[in-house]
Amino acid sequence: MKIPKKISEILFFVEISNGSRNARSGFLDADSLLIQAEMFMQPDAYKRFKHFYDRQIESNDRYGCHCQMKNLVSEDYIDYQYEARKIRQHPYAGVPVDDLDRACHNHRECLRCAGMELNCASDGISEHYLDYSLNRIGMCNDRVGTCQRAYCECAQQFIEDLNSNSMFRYEPTRFSKTVAAFDANEFTCSRNQAATHANFGRRDPTQIEEKSIPEKRNLGCCSKSKNGDAPWRLFNTDRHQCCEDGSVAITC
Repeated sequence: MKIPKKISEILFFVEISNGSRNARSGFLDADSLLIQAEMFMQPDAYKRFKHFYDRQIESNDRYGCHCQMKNLVSEDYIDYQYEARKIRQHPYAGVPVDDLDRACHNHRECLRCAGMELNCASDGISEHYLDYSLNRIGMCNDRVGTCQRAYCECAQQFIEDLNSNSMFRYEPTRFSKTVAAFDANEFTCSRNQAATHANFGRRDPTQIEEKSIPEKRNLGCCSKSKNGDAPWRLFNTDRHQCCEDGSVAITC
């Protein structure tokens, strides 16, 4: 029997307030992420997010250069690292194609910083990214300085980014792999911001992109809090500074 939505939410909050979590295996439930999204996003934005989320999960869709939600809710690490026939897909890299892709990019970098700063998910299994709890008003509930708290802060920032303009610029007919046959490759997901994107999603056979060895960057993580109760931003320490408000700039 399906439990009504409001009752299921109450049961969820009772469960997390008692400090217990459901055992998760195979496909993970994303209650924490979806409840956060519904509580903090505008109704129209959440409706669009749910459409985006469902398509990402059901079809293992990839959007733009950085969005592939299935890697947050599936223990099957191979699913999103490899295409059919075990061919490795293009890595999550390059200039984001729009604000939604940028939100995914920032979320990935925040999770990466959780690994760099707290040694979280060092085994490479992404199931840990949903292993966090919320309090009764949907705020992060885990102890500051834990990986669970770090993942929750990253998810909260992701939702805030989506709630701005990102979801209203969601264009699956341009940047979805399953809908628009968007092909993430060295051309469409170039690291060069000035690169032409006139043929977004389809490799131009006349375009010859010179392959060079990527410059090794010294990376750091920036946050407005030193206590681990705020999201991080990954930045190049050779070129930028971490400012007190958590922003990254050439000069603070």
